[in-house]
Amino acid sequence: MISLIATGKPNKAISSHLSISEKTVKAHLTTIFRKLGVSGRTQLALFVSQGNPLHYDAHFKPPTKASLPISPIENLKISA
Repeated sequence: MISLIATGKPNKAISSHLSISEKTVKAHLTTIFRKLGVSGRTQLALFVSQGNPLHYDAHFKPPTKASLPISPIENLKISA
């Protein structure tokens, strides 16, 4: 998504390319800007063009619910 933003693609084109809604694109943009400390697309493009280490890891697998530790509340047993 960052590469699409940095190359000047509008939200509509990004949403179409990623098969997500424009509202979702806007939400992701807000999060990306906040996490990187930039205030807009231009600053993001500069951030990326200056060689900052942003890259997509095709091998990254987010944790599944089964692999996450069980919360303490799930360990509680109610005795009758």
